[in-house]
Amino acid sequence: MRFTKTGPTGGDETAPYSVTDYRAKTVVEFVNEVLEQNPNEWGYIEVKDEPAGDGFHWRTRIEYRYGQLLNEIPDTWQNREIGCVTAAGGWSRMDYLIIPKK
Repeated sequence: MRFTKTGPTGGDETAPYSVTDYRAKTVVEFVNEVLEQNPNEWGYIEVKDEPAGDGFHWRTRIEYRYGQLLNEIPDTWQNREIGCVTAAGGWSRMDYLIIPKK
């Protein structure tokens, strides 16, 4: 998994990143990859569809801490293919945003 900084580092020492070179093809695979590769991290993994014709976003937020999920990945998201991933964080916290393919 590769992180490319996309903006300035804030006063809290966090920064935004694009995320590439991950092995995962689906949401559940990406979540498992984060848990396996970064067992000392904590944060949130949000999955969000692009707006529908009515402008409404479908989303879910998954909390993780030190290699463990604190809530389940809803079935409707598990096998959705990944379109792109961004992240924001630093130190031991990293939050991810997954935009699934349409």
